[in-house]
Amino acid sequence: DWLVRTDPTIKDRWLSLGKALDQLYQLPKDAAAITAKSLEFASAFQSINRTDLALLTYFYGAKHLDMNGFASEANALALKGYTRLKATGLDKFPAVSSQIIWQLIRFANARSDFEQMVQYVDEFPPYMSKSLLPVYDTEANQLISTAYAQLRSDDVQQNKQFAQEYATRAFNMAKKYQYFFGMVSACNAIILSADKDDPQALVNAIYYGEQGYLMGEKYHLDLKNSLLTNLALLYWR
Repeated sequence: DWLVRTDPTIKDRWLSLGKALDQLYQLPKDAAAITAKSLEFASAFQSINRTDLALLTYFYGAKHLDMNGFASEANALALKGYTRLKATGLDKFPAVSSQIIWQLIRFANARSDFEQMVQYVDEFPPYMSKSLLPVYDTEANQLISTAYAQLRSDDVQQNKQFAQEYATRAFNMAKKYQYFFGMVSACNAIILSADKDDPQALVNAIYYGEQGYLMGEKYHLDLKNSLLTNLALLYWR
């Protein structure tokens, strides 16, 4: 009797992220419609105290917008998710934090906004060691390394050090989870961000480059080819 009385209510109240995304992906390629539907579902999830699903709706909505060529709208929706995330607390949902911050860094990288990318650096420590999504955390660190390597500021030496630091962090995180593609990619980032005028930095980069190439060879990763090219340039130095 309890099931008969409550089952319809449960079906009405509890939403499914999968079903929400199915509806989202069936929409026509219209930025306003995709954004509106994403916000609608995020609000619905929030109303039943599923903040984690609300945040993921922002993430997947922004991803869908980006894949359909609406870069600015995607970034705007991701920022809404980020605002909600900050209000909720980064530590509360570490995995979702990884995804949303990675997404914003990636969007900023696509428009070469390196200054904006490094603004998210302070968000890493509270959640990074708790996340079980090494793909996002590894790539986020690599992108930050790229940003520091490209950043134009008065303290060039410090930027070079930061670039190496975040590339190395990417490697260590990938290694922790035995994420081999991430390890090889991080080795490549270490090579690219190495200070070519610092002999010790070159030795360090060559070490990681050789390790990365052997790993790429072992696991048949195509990335090893570009890594080998970059490694050869270091040998030439």
